[in-house]
Amino acid sequence: MNALSEPERALWAAFPHGGLVDLQGTGQEVRAEFVSELLLGGRTPAAGRVPAVRVLGARVTGPLDVSYAQLNAPVLMRGCEFDEAPVFLEASTKAIDLSGSRLPGLDARGVRTDGGLVLSDCRFAGPLILRGARIGGSLYLDETEIGSSGEDPVNASNIAVDGDLAARGLSVEGRIRFYNARVSGRVILNGARLVHPGSVALGLGGAVVEGGVFCSRGFHVEGEMRLPGARLSGNLTIQDATLANPGGLTLNLERATIANVEAHLVSEGEIRLVGLQVQGRVDLNGTRAGGGATGRAINGDGMVVGDALMLNHVRAEGEVRLRTARVGGRVLMFGGRFENPGGIAVRASRIEVGSDWFADQAVFHGELRISGARIGRLTMSGARLVNPAGPALRAPSLTAEEIEFQPAERPEGEVNLRHAKLSVLRDRPETWPETLEAGGLVYETLEPVLPARDRLRWLARGPFAAQPYEQLAATYTRIGHHLDARRVLYAKERRQRSTLGPLGRAWNVLQEVTVGYGFQPWRAALWLVVLLSVGTGVYAANEPQALKENEAPHFNPLIYTLDLLLPIVDLGQERAFNPEGAFQWFAFGLVAAGWLLATTIAAGVARTLSRR
Repeated sequence: MNALSEPERALWAAFPHGGLVDLQGTGQEVRAEFVSELLLGGRTPAAGRVPAVRVLGARVTGPLDVSYAQLNAPVLMRGCEFDEAPVFLEASTKAIDLSGSRLPGLDARGVRTDGGLVLSDCRFAGPLILRGARIGGSLYLDETEIGSSGEDPVNASNIAVDGDLAARGLSVEGRIRFYNARVSGRVILNGARLVHPGSVALGLGGAVVEGGVFCSRGFHVEGEMRLPGARLSGNLTIQDATLANPGGLTLNLERATIANVEAHLVSEGEIRLVGLQVQGRVDLNGTRAGGGATGRAINGDGMVVGDALMLNHVRAEGEVRLRTARVGGRVLMFGGRFENPGGIAVRASRIEVGSDWFADQAVFHGELRISGARIGRLTMSGARLVNPAGPALRAPSLTAEEIEFQPAERPEGEVNLRHAKLSVLRDRPETWPETLEAGGLVYETLEPVLPARDRLRWLARGPFAAQPYEQLAATYTRIGHHLDARRVLYAKERRQRSTLGPLGRAWNVLQEVTVGYGFQPWRAALWLVVLLSVGTGVYAANEPQALKENEAPHFNPLIYTLDLLLPIVDLGQERAFNPEGAFQWFAFGLVAAGWLLATTIAAGVARTLSRR
């Protein structure tokens, strides 16, 4: 005892019953060697009491190294200042509380505690090493500061925590490693500030967290927050947060599995959600994202969301990718602004949405691509689509129960609905695009029901294809508007003329003039009356000579002209009389006209019957 200092003697006396030695403000020292002796059984506990090293405000000199030891008392050294980094390598103890202390570092690799590990309000000049530790209670790092030391300032990979990992207000310069960690409670990082620009600031890849992960109240990260393959039975909540990693990733949830994601944040860099599995909903409402090296603001390719994907009032500067994503509920983009001028604003090819996709009042400055998507209902009321250099909406092979395409103004750019399959298409004439690709588009109902002349202007906005006209005519027929259906099919034949060669165009013109492509048979009757009247008049004034005077029937100019005009039919006049000179050529002309008229009538009738 004579070799002990006064504070050491006080600690010697207090240890058996776990008494507190308060050295705050005295600057008195306690040798780490002496503390180790107490922890390793150098003092017998008092009967019926729990021994403990409980000291407040001491200066601890020398190395405190209890590696591989089985400590018989908790270590409760609050507000102390350590000359050297304590070492608890593979040690076992009841609990460790170094809150409020200043340390050059702490090596607690593989440490095992029955209770918690409390490191709140500490100041670390060197690394905190907790790799492979097993914490029986919670791990506390609230308000702790860990400075850069040229290596990872926090290495807690493979740690197991039976309670919470509480790090409110934590401040770290450098990489935090919690890879493959196991936390039975929550991970709480509210108000934390994690700085490692251009690299990983927080690594939770492969971590398993039974509770949620909470990053709110001014949470700030400079660098990447990395959780690939993590499994969270609770929610990931990031609110009132700023994540900055210009040219790189800010939040990486690739292949993670999470109950719900709620992230309302500002991201200067790409948010990566590739292959993310979410049982409930993904809520990114109000998020601002952009600045990734790839030009992407949010990348959710292949993500699976059990409930809703919420992107209301999102401001994305760069591409938002949702290719092959699967959303069991709704996709919500109310009032969102998706900007990637000259490129693709939202790429959601082959996305599957179990319910509705609402993009009302949203702005897409760049292409909206949903080719091959399967959606319950898509509404775009009051939306704006701007992509003058290319397609504004690209949705070939889209399948949807209903599309409500009623943007606030006419889209700037092409709208492509080739081979889309819709039950209901609802639009407004004043917002039809300048260019519409509708080849192969199939729908059951078209609203509002407009006259054929209006819908024909709609179809005229794209390159000619026969199928859109056939589809529109079938729609009119289904609702009983047969006259509109005929007008559409008539317009199809006229427009098809521009795609034909010279002979085809000539035949097309002839069919229109003579029988109106079979839709106006009265034209054939009119031509027959005209030709019959002219022929009757000509031959009434210029009766042809009979071939056989004694055998020829009485000449009738009307019947003679009719006999010339009607192919195959023999009325006995044509073969009995033989006009000469110009009247013979006139007769040949009537015969040719009759054949042409009969051929066009037959073609028109055949076309009409084939449609039925």
